[in-house]
Amino acid sequence: MKRGNLKRIAVLLLVVFTILAWWTYHKYVTTARIPDDLKEYTIQIPTGSSFQEVSALLADKGILKEPELFEELAERMNYIKSPMRSGQYEVKPGWNTVQLIRHLRAGKQHPVKVVLTSQRMTENVAAKVSRFIEADSLEIWQLFQNKDYLQQIGYTEETLMSLFIPNTYEVFWNTSPKSFMDRMIKEHERFWKQKSRLTKAKALDLEPWEVYTLASIVEKETLKDKEKPKMAGVYLNRLDQDILLQADPTSVFARRS
Repeated sequence: MKRGNLKRIAVLLLVVFTILAWWTYHKYVTTARIPDDLKEYTIQIPTGSSFQEVSALLADKGILKEPELFEELAERMNYIKSPMRSGQYEVKPGWNTVQLIRHLRAGKQHPVKVVLTSQRMTENVAAKVSRFIEADSLEIWQLFQNKDYLQQIGYTEETLMSLFIPNTYEVFWNTSPKSFMDRMIKEHERFWKQKSRLTKAKALDLEPWEVYTLASIVEKETLKDKEKPKMAGVYLNRLDQDILLQADPTSVFARRS
């Protein structure tokens, strides 16, 4: 074959490859970008979701404009599983489909912040936590009422409330009730190890749950921080003398309404 023909073939192949490269780049990179005018860029993929359900969820959110392209790339990038990876994710405007799939496939969840303050009963805790994670309040509450589970972790229905230290906790949205409890146990242990709290409680001949209960009563008794040490001292003296606390807030804790 003459050199001239070889040169023409090489040029033709280069043109074809260039066109294919441009077409591929245009299809997979420059098109199907996440819009920059959405109200929300956070998505929640429920546990046990199928690929079709994830695709529909993304489309409903306005994140996915070309479902066929998404499915094609998802197959090529080994994103499709059964079930799909669950969790809460934050996506960015302008991302193309490849970037979206990489993010979801990597499981880079956007954490939620569970805020526990002055909940009075464990059912209140269940209701509060369910506002932040996937599990509903009934599922969480049922675990709180499971006597075998409570015995396993060293609590009773009466002392369980002392496990929940008021604070803000960062967890993943798809955290299960049991995983949430595991986290609370670790946080509780960390709290009592700090500032010699456990040693101080033992010096008063009190268990952590008893300190928590007494602190809750004092907290309800007065809103003035200056008065709280004196109020606590009064109740400690009554406990030492084995007499009734006669504290008004105890009637509040006795009611479940």
